[in-house]
Amino acid sequence: MDIESLKLAGICFDYCPTLVMPQIPRVQDVLYAINLGEDSQINYEFCVEHFAPYIANVHLVIAAVAGQVTGQKDKVDEEAVIRAIAYAIIELCPAEARCLLNEAYVGAMEVLGEPLPPRPFRRNHLSSVCICPICEKMRESRGKIK
Repeated sequence: MDIESLKLAGICFDYCPTLVMPQIPRVQDVLYAINLGEDSQINYEFCVEHFAPYIANVHLVIAAVAGQVTGQKDKVDEEAVIRAIAYAIIELCPAEARCLLNEAYVGAMEVLGEPLPPRPFRRNHLSSVCICPICEKMRESRGKIK
């Protein structure tokens, strides 16, 4: 199963915007899960690795890129795998998770060289330029308050 098959079936990440726990997997965490990353690269806390939505989303990315990872005979092209994982993370994010305040989403965009606001990222600036439904709703509510 590839990304297009998953999207055609309406499958995307399990995501709840009100949860505090990270739900969108980071590229390095998926690499670690498929035994290509190093222990020093993992970026999650102990509780996240036992958080069911995060685990399910990591496995969804693995399913999406499995053909690209397992299809390599000799040496795995780790850079190509990293790019495939980043692309899968972006494509499997539901609309409300495609937010510039979502670190895993922004990290995947950076891997692919997608345009991002200049660093350093400031929360107020990111939410003012983000086009996700949640940030747009926040801006609308701020406008009504004034």
